[in-house]
Amino acid sequence: MKCIISIDLGTTKLCAAAVDVETLRPQTVVSCVNDADITGLPAGLHEQCPRKIWRNVCDLICRLTRECPAAAGATAVSISGQMHGVMLVDANVEPMGNFITWRDRRGNGDEYAAAVAERTGCRLHPGYGGATLSWLAERGMIHADAKALSLADYIAAKLTGIAVNENTHAASWGIFDVHANRWSSELLVRLGIPADVLCEVKKSASQLGKINGQISAELGLSGATVVCSPVGDNQASVIGAAGFDDESLVINLGTGGQVSIPGTAGNFVEGFETRPMPGGGFIHVGASLCGGWSYAYLKNFCGDLIKKIAGVELSDDELYTKLNELATDAATCDGGLSVDTRFAGVRGDNTIRGSIGRIDTANFNIADLSYAFLAGMVEELHCMAKPMLAGKKRVVASGNAVRKNPLMPGIISNIFGVECNVSCSREEAAIGAAASAAMAIGLSSRDDINRCMRNG
Repeated sequence: MKCIISIDLGTTKLCAAAVDVETLRPQTVVSCVNDADITGLPAGLHEQCPRKIWRNVCDLICRLTRECPAAAGATAVSISGQMHGVMLVDANVEPMGNFITWRDRRGNGDEYAAAVAERTGCRLHPGYGGATLSWLAERGMIHADAKALSLADYIAAKLTGIAVNENTHAASWGIFDVHANRWSSELLVRLGIPADVLCEVKKSASQLGKINGQISAELGLSGATVVCSPVGDNQASVIGAAGFDDESLVINLGTGGQVSIPGTAGNFVEGFETRPMPGGGFIHVGASLCGGWSYAYLKNFCGDLIKKIAGVELSDDELYTKLNELATDAATCDGGLSVDTRFAGVRGDNTIRGSIGRIDTANFNIADLSYAFLAGMVEELHCMAKPMLAGKKRVVASGNAVRKNPLMPGIISNIFGVECNVSCSREEAAIGAAASAAMAIGLSSRDDINRCMRNG
């Protein structure tokens, strides 16, 4: 079995999978909590310790090579990672501070004109690498020899000794021209970011170099194993769920909500981000701020109500099970109740609030409310995606809010008006990164990847 080790660097979880190149299915998966958060920071700041993450990644690879013999002879290592965040390293790829994540709120961003966003694919928001680097530069916190990397770039550099930026992560910083495939010198000047802090940009999933010999031996890997440049976790998840299928769109409903719509056009659409894909093309990505959290919000309300009125405390599992049962009952008849789940506003306007509407004399009950919350989560994404749904024949859905509620595929299909398939793997990002690497180094084609995704 030809195998690729695929690492996924999430904000709360780290994962390593041994992926069979032929089937693109993980043979063995190991994971751990990402416990690298820096505590005691002022409000609005979010940093993680990159050295701790590196040690945890090494531990995961060691576990993988012990538990899966094929992993020890892996052809390649692929990496997907949380996007937008940035860190600084020295010439020896040693951190010059912590990794500042996408959740960090320092820096005001720069709401530059749509003409600029057309080139970068996105507005610039706090938490994006461009805003963070601008904040650091303004305070003289970027050393002359420092280089800026994403977390995934850092792990790739530790494995190979080669520090470069990769274009899907670079695009997530808001200072990268996604059409010219280069840093925007105009924006670097505007934001006061020294050009020297940025590295050469490498294509996603392309061969970066062989793994360092000493590190290879420590991890139990073959000295011939190559490391591929990373892939952003959004793009990797889309590939891991639907392959390179331009007729499918991908919905992820976890704590938040996200709709990713593939295509060849790289035009900027207000309310969406235009992100480059490995191997060419783009996806348009829209995000709801509450997403699957909305249903947790209803669950918490019900739990609090029962406790305060009846004096009974139910577990989260008990509450979710009952709400799902009630929503199933309500789904058989249209009660007419509606829920706008924009409880935290929308990106670019946090003053918008959610609401419960179309209440009549019969439908304000917990069954109709449960169903309306689920439908509202999907309807918010549908309203965003509606102008770009032409030619899309199916939805591939993923995330715990989909997997843990049997009603969701039907709700998604009804609202979007196309068939809905649930992604067959919980590790879409790891699979997508492995698929991209396999294609880049000549072990798979787009058709091979699409066939594997269709066959599950």
